[in-house]
Amino acid sequence: MYPSELQFLIPFFFLIITHSAETLIPDSHKLVYTQCSNRNSPNHSHVSLLAILFQEFVTHSSQSNFFKTIVANEKTAISGSFQCMKHFSSDECKSCVARTSNLSESLCGESLPARIQLQGCSVRYEEEDGAVPENISAGSEQILHWACSERRIERGGFEDVKYAALGMAESCVMSENGFCETTYESIHVLAQCGDSLRSCECGECVHRAVEIACEDRCRYSVSGEVYVDGCFISYAYRDEGFGTFEGGGGSLPKLVALVVGGLAILSFGVGLCYFMKSCGKKKDGKTKGEMGECVKTSGAIKV
Repeated sequence: MYPSELQFLIPFFFLIITHSAETLIPDSHKLVYTQCSNRNSPNHSHVSLLAILFQEFVTHSSQSNFFKTIVANEKTAISGSFQCMKHFSSDECKSCVARTSNLSESLCGESLPARIQLQGCSVRYEEEDGAVPENISAGSEQILHWACSERRIERGGFEDVKYAALGMAESCVMSENGFCETTYESIHVLAQCGDSLRSCECGECVHRAVEIACEDRCRYSVSGEVYVDGCFISYAYRDEGFGTFEGGGGSLPKLVALVVGGLAILSFGVGLCYFMKSCGKKKDGKTKGEMGECVKTSGAIKV
C-alpha cells in the first residue's frame, strides 16, 4: 500500500513516463523536401486518378515497403511509386505513406510530376509518356536534396573517421540488399537505395552521395543528409563529451533527461511527503516509542 501522501504523485509519474515514450517515437513524418512541377496538366481528369493512386499506395503500404503501379482512365494514365525505410514495420510504413497523401494535395496540388520525401518514406508520380519539366530532376545520381549541420569539427582526426564511416556504407548497402545502418567510431550512418537499383548501381549511387557529404560544404559538419535520385545517406556524430547526437539521432539522451528529471521530481515529492509526515508526528507530540511497534494482523496494520 502506498502512503496517502504519495498517491497524488502516481498520476504525475505516469505522465512523465508517457511523455518519455512519445518522445521516442521516430519523426518519420518530417518533411525533407518536395519537388513539384510549376505547371498543371491540361488534362484535369488526372485529379481523380491521383486520389485512386494514393488509395492504392496506402493499401499496399501495409503489405510492402515498396510499390509501383499505373492507374488510368480513358483520357490519361499516371505512374507512381512509394518506398519506405526497409526496417519499418507495416504500420509505420502505412502511417508514413498516408501522410504523403495529405501533403500531396496541399504542397503540389494538381501538378505533375511530383516527388514528396519524408524522413521515413517517399512517393513520386508522373503522367505516363509526359515530358519531365526542368525543375524536376530526372536521371541517375541527380542531387535532390542535401543539408549539413552548422556545428563543425576541424580537429582530432574527425574528417578521417567520417570518411571511414561513410565508406563502410558503400560496401554495406551492396551486401545488405540496399539498406545499411551502422556505427563506426561514434558516427551513426544510415543509407538506403531504391528497390529498382541493382547491387552495383546501389553502391555507385551511395558513392555519389558520400562524395557530396565529404565535399567542402559538408566536409567538417558533424551531421548531414544527402538525397540523390535513387538513394540517400545520412550520418550523425555522437560527441562523447556531451552525450548527444547532432542531427539525426538524440532520442536516447532525451529519454535519459526526462527519466532523470522525473525521478528527481519524484524523489523530491517523496522527501516532501515524509517531511510532512514527520511534522505531523511532532505536532501530535508522539514519538516512535509512544506509538509502539507496527504489527500486521489479519491483513490490517495495527499499533
